[in-house]
Order: sequence, then structure tokens, then C-alpha cells
Amino acid sequence: MMTLVGRDRELRQIEDGAAVLVVGDPGIGKTALLDEAARRAAEAGLTVLRCAGVEFESEIGFAALNQLLLGAGPESEPALAVCLGLDTGSQPSIPEIAEALLSVLGKAGPGLLVVDDAPGLDRMSAEVIATAAGRLPGAGFRLLGAQRAVPPGPIPFGRRLAVGALDDESSARLLDQRRPGLSYGARRRVLAEARGNPLALTLLPARGSTSSWTPLASRLVTRLRREIAELPAATQESLLRAALGGDPEPAGARFRHPLTRVAVIESSTAAARQRAHAALAERYREDPVRRARHLAEATVDPDEAVAAEIEHAGRLLLARGDVAGGVELVSRAAELSGAGPARADRLMDAAYVGLELGGRLGEAARAVREIGATGSLRAAVTAARLVYDEGGSVLGVHRMLAEALTANPGAPARDVEDALHTLMPVCWSAARTDLWATVGEHRPQNSSTVDVCLAVLQNPLATAAAAMPALDALIDEAAGPQLAVRLGMAAAYVDRVPRARAALERVAENGRRGGAVAAALHALVSLAGEDWLTGAWDRVEGTAAEIMELSGRYGYGRYLATGGFTRALVAAGRGEPVRWTAPRDSGIGRILGHHLEGLSALARGDYQRAYTELAEIMAPGTLPRTSPHVMWVLLDVAEAAARSGHRAEARAHAEALAGTDVASISPRLALHVAAAAAVAGDADLLFEQALATPSAARYRFDIARVQLLYGERLRRNRQAVRARQQLAAAAETFEELGARPWAARAEAELQATGRRRQSSATTNIRLTGQETEIARLAATGLTNKEIAARLLLSPRTVGSHLHGAFRKLGISTRAALRDALP
Repeated sequence: MMTLVGRDRELRQIEDGAAVLVVGDPGIGKTALLDEAARRAAEAGLTVLRCAGVEFESEIGFAALNQLLLGAGPESEPALAVCLGLDTGSQPSIPEIAEALLSVLGKAGPGLLVVDDAPGLDRMSAEVIATAAGRLPGAGFRLLGAQRAVPPGPIPFGRRLAVGALDDESSARLLDQRRPGLSYGARRRVLAEARGNPLALTLLPARGSTSSWTPLASRLVTRLRREIAELPAATQESLLRAALGGDPEPAGARFRHPLTRVAVIESSTAAARQRAHAALAERYREDPVRRARHLAEATVDPDEAVAAEIEHAGRLLLARGDVAGGVELVSRAAELSGAGPARADRLMDAAYVGLELGGRLGEAARAVREIGATGSLRAAVTAARLVYDEGGSVLGVHRMLAEALTANPGAPARDVEDALHTLMPVCWSAARTDLWATVGEHRPQNSSTVDVCLAVLQNPLATAAAAMPALDALIDEAAGPQLAVRLGMAAAYVDRVPRARAALERVAENGRRGGAVAAALHALVSLAGEDWLTGAWDRVEGTAAEIMELSGRYGYGRYLATGGFTRALVAAGRGEPVRWTAPRDSGIGRILGHHLEGLSALARGDYQRAYTELAEIMAPGTLPRTSPHVMWVLLDVAEAAARSGHRAEARAHAEALAGTDVASISPRLALHVAAAAAVAGDADLLFEQALATPSAARYRFDIARVQLLYGERLRRNRQAVRARQQLAAAAETFEELGARPWAARAEAELQATGRRRQSSATTNIRLTGQETEIARLAATGLTNKEIAARLLLSPRTVGSHLHGAFRKLGISTRAALRDALP
């Protein structure tokens, strides 16, 4: 057995670490280190489980997880059995699969989990391993990975071990060990050209000139291809099947470097690759996704049976949350469908999913231009979605969908559902009651998702409460990004984002890594809205910046305004200038504009202006059906009416809300309904009841506003001691949020009771962890772009966090950071 040369230090560091990532250039010996570490672990009696990134399998969901658990008994865990295709059932979520993985490892351990070529893993396996990584020590496993020196992937490793070139002595020892008998001149030439790269020391030709240096990778592949060409034809075929991700390597051999696999594939002809893929498709008849991948490569001419099989596999991937993989397979199915309606529908179907979830706006535009108007509902839905996402006329989109639904009464149920889930955001954007009738006319009999979204978005004050059990059940079972996204807007208006937060954050993270980008935009909007409501305002600013950056990068014009709105809400709450432009041809834009103006007016104490603005959204005493955005302004309307002297209108508002079931929907809405009654009434008990609303404390801004209103009343009623308690609590919350005008109002009222509260701002500056890290880097002189590269953030997100730090620290320049940081 060959011994590893010159790597004793690296092996000691690997054995001392719980989670080590080996990084280095191609051919530097990363895999050899992993092999030696695995051998030593096995000799010590540990269980060794390993997987490696395979280029062809990188788009096959859970392929690496299948490698990892081969022989480890994954079938004992239902979540693993389903995701690996060993059993049927509803697709488990990533956290559920990770939990199952830890269970299997706990039974198999102690051991070593080895991940070679980590960036080459399929996305789904990488997410599972990343989710489980932090808990591997509890299962008795260490984690060891390897990859080239590129930015880190999704799997968190505790330590990066950079492997460099061998020193001169070790290079000479390795060369003599692997290639004894070289002449002095050849030996010196190879040592000089290899530059300490172990693979180059092994493979570089003994003869040649050093005067015509070419990149190492190109020269190695060329050398490998020559060697492969000398092998028997049967061996070449076996190697090709192995390189394409199918058969194990012949005679127990292993591809010791990605370049070897590349060389095998490049040495083959197109016909040979097609034959190999066809053979592999037969081998994987029990694995529909893997079989479809090989069929897609093996088939050249249109074949409806093959196209249907590939489309089915694409649907399976979409159900598992693998948007990119699913769209790719459905698109390939369209290519193999010939020139008939099936091809057009499949192409439009892939384009629609790419639009709704994948961020593939450009590809969808090309598909719409290529197919044109076919008259099918699928084609109309895709074209309408494209116009909507680009920021086009919402009334024009509504007309396209309404006409297509009417013209296609027998359309497939999935096409109808997609049409309605496109139509509902359009109706929300238009903010016109009459447009919702189209959704009702074409609503399917058995679509709980459509029913729930319609109940919340069309007329929430009247119908949302009854839909909450169904919405909660759907959120709890939402495993894939499509359902999470479709429920996201409804969840935001009825305070169900906390329940859906884990799923939405998974979708957002997947989009950040280049997966379901459009789905990530939806998820980020929902998350930003919840953070606004719960007072996580600094996080809102960062999320808003991310929404706007992704929208601009991928062409989703509709979301530029949405991201800007959440940022403008924070500015309004903090009394800062509000800069926001409503999208054209958008009723919701007008409503959001009234909200911003009303909130800004409340902040600066212009109550009549606030009342005028907010009454445009919800006239006191009415239960408007125009927009679900009324669910975000119930407290604003109550305060504006009462403070502007419209007492009768304030009472009418409170009475109208009391006649609904809105308070049963969530603690925030219960607080708003109770606060509306308290503001309109005269009894202190009503304020006490409002502030005692169970679980409402997480809505910090709203609680502080109710405390301020209560404290103001108590002071006017000459109850100074009780007033101070409410006013001091409100002032502290406002100060922490950076809501300066509200804090000033509370402080003024507090002084009017005869007591001044010492500001905590001078003694307890509270930067978030992200703000602190970014501020410290900026203090060293790094630019936003340099900080973004170091922290794997966008420059815009860095700027947003830095702005928050400046505001909290009371400074305006980078030069002041060093002295201002606590």
C-alpha cells in the first residue's frame, strides 16, 4: 500500500477537528488526504460513511445522500425511505430528512462522515447535510470534506484546512515512490513543472519541453485521454458508464480526481455516450428521476412516451422542492415532444414554474415568443405571469386570464389552479372588488389552497377567521416552495408567518444560492412584513435591500416597489423621510401610499392628515373589501380618528370591528380590536384589557403605541403615577426601535407628569450581531464591496446594516466608527 507523503501535519489537524474542510487546487491531494483519514478511522474501529460530488448527478435530488447511506439502513427511517425512492408517501421537509439522517448515524456511530468535492453535491443532499452538520457530534460523527479553494458552500465546517504544494523534499520522495527509474533529466524536469502538485508529479510526461507551458488541467486531461485511448473497448465503456454517474468503477478502481472523469467523458463519442446513458436508464428503472436523467441524454428524436416519463420525473423533483431540476426535466420533455400541442404545453409549463419559482424570467420570455398565442389556458397563464412579474398592467393581465379561463372550460385542473394563483395576486395589486368575481366563477371544487387564499385576500374582515384552521393545516404540511410561496401573502396578513417561517427561510436561502430565486422573493417579502410588525426593523432594512437587489438582477420589476415599501415603512415609523414610488396601474400602490403617509403623519403628530390618509383605506365604521391591507391599519385608523377629534368616527370604527371575528385570528389583531375600543371609550379597563392580550407582547411597536395612548389618557385624568409606568415603558421601546418621534412624544408626556426618564441610548447602544461585524470591518477601512465579499453578502445589504449602525451610534461618517463602537 502506498503511503501518503508529506502530509503528516494536515492529517493531525484533520484528526483533531470535529468538522474540517480540506481546500486546495486541483490535483493537490485533497482526496488522498480524505482516503488516508478514512483508512485510519476504519482501522480504529469507526464507521466510515462517504459521498462525493458527481457532475452528472449534481442535478439529481438526494443522489449524494443515497451514496452516503448505502448499506447504513436508511430504509429504517420513513423520511429517508421516501426521499431516496425506497418507499412512497408525502415528501418530507429538509429538517425532517436531516433528523432521520441523525437517527441513522446515531445507530451506526461513532464514525466519520466524508464528503468529497462538496460543491458538486446535488442541492437537496447538501441542504440535508448542512442542516444536520451542527448536531453530528451528538450522533458520534466527525465531518470531513474537501473542495477546491472556492467560496464555501452550504455545508458549515468549523475549520478550513488549506492544503498547499508539497515541499521539494516531499515532492522528490513522492516522485521516486510512484515513478522509480526516471533519468536524472526527466526527474528534474517533472519536479520543476509539477511545482509540488502530487497529481502532476504522477502524470506529467517524462519527455517534453518546459518552454511551452500550458495550464496544468489541460495538460493532465490530454495525457489522460491518451492513456484511456489505449485501453480495451470494453474497459472504456465501463469507465464511461462510471463517469456518467452510473456503474461503479471497474475492478474496484476509483476516479481519484475530477479530471480523470472529465477525460473519460471527453474521450468518448456522442454515440458512445448515448449508448451508455441508455444502458444506465435501463439499470435505474426503479429510480424514476435518475432514469429520466439518463433517458434525457440518451434520446435524440421526439418520443412521446419518453417525454411523458421525463415530465413525470420533473414533477417529482418539483414536489421535493428541487425547482431547477424540475424545470430542467420538464423543459427537456418539451423538446422531446415533437411539434404538437404537447410540446407547447410542456414548454409553457416549464416556463411558468421557472417564472413563479425559479427566477427564469428571460427563459420564460423566450418561450412565450417562440410558442405564441396557442389558445390554451397554459399558454395564457404563462404569458400573463410574465407580464405581471415584469411589472406590466395588472388590468391587462386580469383580462388575459379571465378570457383564457372562459375560453377553456375543460382545461386541466393544474392549469386552472395555476391560473387562479396568478389571478389572485393580480386582484390584490388592482385592489378592485369587482375583479375578484373571476376567481369565484372559476374556483375548483376541491382546492383548499385556492379557498384559503381567497378567504384571506378578498374579504378578510368577514371571511378570514373561519379559514384559519385550514390555513394552519396547509402551512404545517407545506414541504415544497410552491405551496409555501402561495400561502405566504395570506399568511402575512393574518400573522401566520411565524408558523411558516422555517419553510419561508428555507425557500429564501435556496434562492440566495441561485435556486428558486422568484420563490425567494415571495418568501423575503413575507418575512420582511412580519419583521416590520414585530419590531425587527433593522432586519427589515437588510431584507428590503436584498429584495430590491434580486428583483433588479433577475428582472422582477413588480418586487422593486414591494421591497421599497417595507423599507419605507421603517422610515415612516422612525420619522425619517419616506422615499417610495408606487407601481403604475396599481390600486394597491395607492393604498400602500396612503398607509405610508398616514403613518408618517401620526409620527409627526399631524393627526388630521393621518386621518385623511388612512380613511382612504378604511373609512371608520365600514368593513371594506377593497384590499386585505386593512388588516395592517386597524390600530392606525383608531388612533388617527381619536387624536384628530373624530370621536364619533372612532366609536364607529371600534363597533364595526367588534362585530367581526377578527380578534380571533391572531394576538396582534386582538390587540388592535381591543385598542380601538379603548381609544374610542372612556374606561381605563379597556386599555388594561388590550395590553393584557395574550401573546401580543411580540408586537413591540403596537404595544408601545397602546401604552403611549393609555399613558396620555392617564396623565390627562391626573393619574400621574400610573401614567409614568406606561409612558416610560413606551419610551424605552420606541428608543430601542429608533422610532424617534414616538419616543419624543412619550418623553414629553413623561415630563408633563413631573418626571424625566434617563435615556438608555447613552449607556446601552444595541447593535445587532451583523451590524457589529460590518461596522468593525468598515472601521478598518474596508469598502462595502470588500466587506460583502468577505461575509458573502450583497454590497447593498452591507450598506443597509451600516446605515443602521450609523443611526444607532449617532454618527454619519466611517471615520467616526473606531471611536463610536462600544
